[in-house]
Amino acid sequence: MDSLNAYVRRHLGSDLPYGPAHEVDLDSLGIETRKYILRMLDLMRRSGLSAKDLNPSLIWEALTVIPRILPGSLDGMIPPFTNPGRHEILDSFVGKTVFVHGDEPGIFVDAGCGFPPFTTVETARNLPGWNVFGIDQNFAPYIVIDPDGHYACFGNSGSLQYMHPKLSASDTLGFYKNKAVVGNRFRAAFAQLSPMLKHKAATETVSVEHGGFKLKQFAIREYETRRLAFLETGLEDCSLRGANVVRCMNLLVYFDVAGRVGLTIQAGKILDEGGIFLFGTNHAAGPIVTKFSWIA
Repeated sequence: MDSLNAYVRRHLGSDLPYGPAHEVDLDSLGIETRKYILRMLDLMRRSGLSAKDLNPSLIWEALTVIPRILPGSLDGMIPPFTNPGRHEILDSFVGKTVFVHGDEPGIFVDAGCGFPPFTTVETARNLPGWNVFGIDQNFAPYIVIDPDGHYACFGNSGSLQYMHPKLSASDTLGFYKNKAVVGNRFRAAFAQLSPMLKHKAATETVSVEHGGFKLKQFAIREYETRRLAFLETGLEDCSLRGANVVRCMNLLVYFDVAGRVGLTIQAGKILDEGGIFLFGTNHAAGPIVTKFSWIA
C-alpha cells in the first residue's frame, strides 16, 4: 500500500502538513483517481510548489470529489451537475463587455450546461433581453427525486445513469458511501412510478408522485421560458449560428488536445463576427474563476 503521504514525499520532497490524510491508500480510490492525483503532484513539482501548497480544501476535493466525477466512475459519462452561482462573474463580464447592435436580442449559447441547469437559468436571468440556449449531449429523459431531495437520472431503457445528493444535504459522504443501497432504492422507485406516467410530447414536463418519491419525464422543459431554451446536442453538432457568446466552462478538460481544438473551431462556426468564446475552469463552490480565456 502506498499512502498519499508517500506519494507527496516522493514528488514534492516533504510530508503533508495535515495529519488526517497521511495514510489514505490511493489504490483504494481506483486507478483513474490515482492517475489524476499523481498527475496533479507532478504538475505541482514542475511548477515549483511544495507540500505546504496542498491545503485541506484541495486534499478534500482530491480524495472525495474527484473519485465521483471522473468519467470512469460513471461508465464514461461526464457528470452533468453544476452549482448555483458558479458563473455569475462571467455573466457580469458579458453584461458589461458585450454590446449587441440593432434591434435583435443577443444570443448566448451555454455548452455542456448539465442538469439541473442552474447556471444557464441564472444567465437568462442576469441577461434580460438576450436569447439563451443551453445545450448538452444528454438531458436524462427521467428524473427520480426522493423524499430528502436527492435525485437520480434514468435513461429511456430505465437504466440508472447518475445520482446526486441535494445541494444542501449535510451528509453527502454518507450518500456516496452507500451508493449501491441508494441506487437500488432509486431503481425500485422508478420501477414503481414509471407505469403511472401519462406520456406526452417531449415539449413539456410530466410528473407523478407516490410514497414521497417523484418521477419527472422531460424535466428539462420546466426550466424553459420565452427567452430560454434547451437543445439536446453537443457543441460539435450544434446547428445554432450568429451567437454573440458561446460559453464552455468545465467541459474541455474532458477532451484531449485534438478534441479541444475541434470544439474551439466549432464554437467559431456558431459565433457571429465579433462574438466571444468563453472557456476554462472554475471552482464548483462559487464564482471564483481559476482559469478563464476568451476569443473574439
